[in-house]
Amino acid sequence: MKKFLAVDGNSIVNRAFYGVRPLSTREGLPTNALFGMVNILEHNLYAVKPDYCAIAFDLKAPTFRHNMYGEYKAGRRPMPEDLAAQMPLAKETAAALGFAVLEKEGYEADDILGTLAAMAEREDCEAYILTGDRDALQLISDRVHVLLATNTETVDFTKQRFFEKYGVDSTQFVDVKALMGDSSDNIPGVPGVGEKTALGLISRFGSLDAIYRDFDNADFKPALRQKLESGKESAYLSRRLAEICRTVPLGEELSHYAYHGIDRERALSLFTRFEFNAFIKRFGLSEPTEAQECEEQSVTVEVADRALLDRLTSPVAFDMVDGQALLFDGERLWRFDDKALLGELFSKRELCIICHDAKRIYKALEREGIHWRGASCDLMLSAYVLGSGEGSFDLSRLALQYLGKQLPQAPAHLLLLPALYEELEKRIEQTDSAKLLYEIEMPLCAVLTDMELTGFAVNREGLEAYGSELTATANALRERIYFLAGGEFNIQSPKQLGEVLFERLGLPHGKKTKTGYSTNVE
Repeated sequence: MKKFLAVDGNSIVNRAFYGVRPLSTREGLPTNALFGMVNILEHNLYAVKPDYCAIAFDLKAPTFRHNMYGEYKAGRRPMPEDLAAQMPLAKETAAALGFAVLEKEGYEADDILGTLAAMAEREDCEAYILTGDRDALQLISDRVHVLLATNTETVDFTKQRFFEKYGVDSTQFVDVKALMGDSSDNIPGVPGVGEKTALGLISRFGSLDAIYRDFDNADFKPALRQKLESGKESAYLSRRLAEICRTVPLGEELSHYAYHGIDRERALSLFTRFEFNAFIKRFGLSEPTEAQECEEQSVTVEVADRALLDRLTSPVAFDMVDGQALLFDGERLWRFDDKALLGELFSKRELCIICHDAKRIYKALEREGIHWRGASCDLMLSAYVLGSGEGSFDLSRLALQYLGKQLPQAPAHLLLLPALYEELEKRIEQTDSAKLLYEIEMPLCAVLTDMELTGFAVNREGLEAYGSELTATANALRERIYFLAGGEFNIQSPKQLGEVLFERLGLPHGKKTKTGYSTNVE
């Protein structure tokens, strides 16, 4: 049987926003809700393996429920600015991941989900509704699952699982809501009737209609009878407000929602903008496409001659690949087979020679018998100066982050270096980092190269003796720990260490989680 994954966009994005620590790009764009949403969608795409996909969002415009009850959802806090800024991008991102994005004026996302579930049932298709809102539980049927996202896990609610938890059928849940109301949506229900009482009443009578049909003869307690009697009108209004509409005029057939996979180019552009480098790697977006591989195969490399040196203009991109000296002059790729000619290239002081990882290139040239320390700009150091905390400055990541492009295989990778240089230079100027880059980092790169090539002597016996001293100190500390703890245990195990510190020794501790006590530095 085919499967339809339908997602409550507002619910999932909202849950992601509050569940992921604040994140932002260098430009200050908040991204934590986007990051969490991508994680959730990816996980459920993998788990469900759907044939059809859609994600539904609410609009700001009033719905038929607002027309029915003016106080519907009154009192809700406005959406935080950081979340509101991410909402349009969330829709773009979901579309890039292969979801049909749906909105309908006059209706809520729940109504769209209910309509999609009904459509799937008619087409002999199994529907999976992903949401964090319990309102959707009324949609459960033999062919409709509700994947309820909670703070700890996503629960797959089937008819049986729903009955085991609530003691009523999923089709009766809207009548439960009619009695208990819903404070989050400002649905009044019957004042004074909570969830436990509502579930008990529906389990006993079967429906809201049955309660009031047998009202005069039923043996209610006086207080409950008074609440039900005075709250009858409110109960029926609440049922109409809580009931999900399953006939939204979407105007599309099931085939319109067929899942065709991720839009690689669109996703790469968005993930690059959001600085989601881990997702770029996880979705395989940094791998060259078949079209790119064909394009790379057509790249030709010509042998450099002396006439080339006379017509070179700045900047040029240089690299050493498998012992070959390669240069891109802005139009063509060249290979230097003549070392003397390469020396002449490096002697042109007025020429701006850009590269990536100058220290690596300096060392490679030394192995070829060529001494050079004159790179004008190292793109790796430029990126480091702009964001030293990034941790990785490999060329493929920089191409994605700053140009939104996948890095071609060598030697075609040189073609991207001038554009990357231009983009990084612009940012270096904007951040007033030129002095740091060109007066400190670039000269230091040459010094470090010389230090690494020269090396230094090591007193092997002295190091071994000091190692033995450290081992003896560690062994003494270990024995002291065992003595204080009253027995041996695995000190490297946070779980065992936590039990010793906070249970056996009774030291102050934080809240215990599923994995045990935290034993970090704090």
